[in-house]
Amino acid sequence: MLTRHGRRVMEIALVLCAMGSITACAPTSRSSSTSPRVEYPLLVNNQTDFEVVVYAMASPSSRGMRLGSARPFAKTVLNVPGNALQSSDVFSVQLHAIGAARTTPNWISQTTVLSDNLVAQLDVHGDMAGNLRMSMLSSRLAKSYK
Repeated sequence: MLTRHGRRVMEIALVLCAMGSITACAPTSRSSSTSPRVEYPLLVNNQTDFEVVVYAMASPSSRGMRLGSARPFAKTVLNVPGNALQSSDVFSVQLHAIGAARTTPNWISQTTVLSDNLVAQLDVHGDMAGNLRMSMLSSRLAKSYK
């Protein structure tokens, strides 16, 4: 028979064994520091009186990835992560004007190409109802950005 002290030692030993076996089975985390994260600048020139939310469209039929918002009558620089691009460095955005009429649809841009030497530029134009159909997405040389 175990004494009170012996029983306590056995309980602690069981707890430690259980903790050791649980942590041994835990998945190891992999650091992503070995592969650099690719980001591209998106220069947004919002010339409307609406705050505009900008989404990257990874595919025409998918739900967009929120990149950020652009304040009214202001220039904003947003970062576009590499995984937000469509195949072959093709980039497209969807815009939503905050406070626009409910019947006003979100605007989806034509595609443009991004690369290490190109930056995306988004010129946002709209009407009083918040329709942003006059906006334009394009690429330009990165030299002129810096």
